Amino acid sequence: MYFFQSGQAPLVTEVGDFTDLELVVTGGTPAPSGNEVLAAFGRLWVADVVGNNYTVYWSDLLDGTDFNGGSSGSLDLTSVWTNGYDEVVALTEHNGFLLIFGKHSIVIYQGGDTVTTVDFRLSDTIEGVGCIARDSVQATGNDIIFLSDRGLMSLGRIIQEKSLPMRDVSANVRTDLLNAVKSELFPIHSHYSAFDAFYLLTFPSLGITYCFDVRAPLENGSFRTTTWSGMNPISFTNIAADGFYIGLEDGLAKYGGYLDGTAPYVMSYFSNPIDWGNTSNLKFLKKFNVTVIGGQYASYTLSWSYDYNNNYNKQAFSFASSGTTADIILVSTTPQRNTQVVSL
Repeated sequence: MYFFQSGQAPLVTEVGDFTDLELVVTGGTPAPSGNEVLAAFGRLWVADVVGNNYTVYWSDLLDGTDFNGGSSGSLDLTSVWTNGYDEVVALTEHNGFLLIFGKHSIVIYQGGDTVTTVDFRLSDTIEGVGCIARDSVQATGNDIIFLSDRGLMSLGRIIQEKSLPMRDVSANVRTDLLNAVKSELFPIHSHYSAFDAFYLLTFPSLGITYCFDVRAPLENGSFRTTTWSGMNPISFTNIAADGFYIGLEDGLAKYGGYLDGTAPYVMSYFSNPIDWGNTSNLKFLKKFNVTVIGGQYASYTLSWSYDYNNNYNKQAFSFASSGTTADIILVSTTPQRNTQVVSL
């Protein structure tokens, strides 16, 4: 087990109980003290060293302690960046390729398993978009998701086709998401759960976690999104036999069920503004049909307003039993032009 931290000498242990940590040194030469490390192709790949955020170092084959001999080496990216100066933020492996994320561009190398031969060479470059948070990069099996300064991106492609079509999966919440990025004071973290089919992006100082449902994209290519609040996750992990756990300051939380511990919680949904196909006509809401899967005997509040106004009209109702479709007759309000916002 290897431990890397920015500005600190890397440590290694073979015991696993953290009582026998040693410096990663070979032949008197210490390993690079990078802020980013990747285990791939039988090597350790290290980048973002203090004073040098443009070089990627790799260890000898099957020896993560040796960055000085054997087939170890380094790659200077100053002549590779496509948009002038950039800096390495994250590394990952995908479909046998080494992906190097800069803040404003991405470079892809092939032949990471044979770095001493001519097979290790630049395969592709992506201009104009990069990664701004090291721990936002997650592999979802056939895709890579990462946070850029344009939103949460999906690096969807078949590498053999030599093209990289990118999809903004946060399009529906991009403004709020990017405002959170600007306001966050601490490193942004993420997690991908294959079993639950969601990608989490958490903002520690803001106390907000964005949950993206990756099962299937919406019509515009974005993912369904909800936000979790009221807790500050420190870490996440999946245990194959026991589900998904969240590390908190005062203990562990297990994801599952439909309660907040033993208590219910309020779920709010706000639609986009609706113009009903014609922005010039006066209109007012008279009737609203609601179908809810589940929710027997649950209480609901329907809120609506006009012209982007947050002063909502409200009406409470409940479903008497499951399988019932609510057909709500609303009290007529003053008609307005343009758009409405309907929330449940």
